[in-house]
Amino acid sequence: MTDAAKLRDLWNGWQPPPELQRSRPRPVRFTAGGKALAVVAVLLLVGGIVGAVALYRKALEEREPGRPVRIERTKQTPLWAPPLVMVGVSVAAVLIGLKLVRERRLFEDGGAAPGIVTRLGARSDKGRRVYYEFATYAGAAVKGSYGPVHGKWVLPVGTPIMVLYDRDNPKRSTRYPSSLVTLNY
Repeated sequence: MTDAAKLRDLWNGWQPPPELQRSRPRPVRFTAGGKALAVVAVLLLVGGIVGAVALYRKALEEREPGRPVRIERTKQTPLWAPPLVMVGVSVAAVLIGLKLVRERRLFEDGGAAPGIVTRLGARSDKGRRVYYEFATYAGAAVKGSYGPVHGKWVLPVGTPIMVLYDRDNPKRSTRYPSSLVTLNY
């Protein structure tokens, strides 16, 4: 039996749990981990702005005339450093925010489908990436992944899982349940 046929067979007799059979949008809320990640994103954004302003003031102060002339040359903070710090930290904050928004939207409006763990990524200090495949309601086979994760979130190959996916773009998917968002029932 081909992999696509195995995925289609997952649909035989499969029903999503009652909480996912509700009309959309489903009521959702962030878990403690999701709230903590949102706080980290806000702190990164504020910290990036404050850090960039402080670094810019330091750079201007180093260039300020009127100081005693020294024989040895001092290193100056480059003027390009503050904007670079702000952009770098802001990009990280925006990426975290996009991850949270994507997960929330999948839980609110996503379609549920049965899936199966196909392989595990290499072990690292951050955990392992878990790769899965699922069949959409229309029968298309789609691949996805989550992680890196530790402990109970690392499932052995061949384990059936439930997936929430964007019906307009099935490549946007997440494992159900999530560590960031939960249904508010």
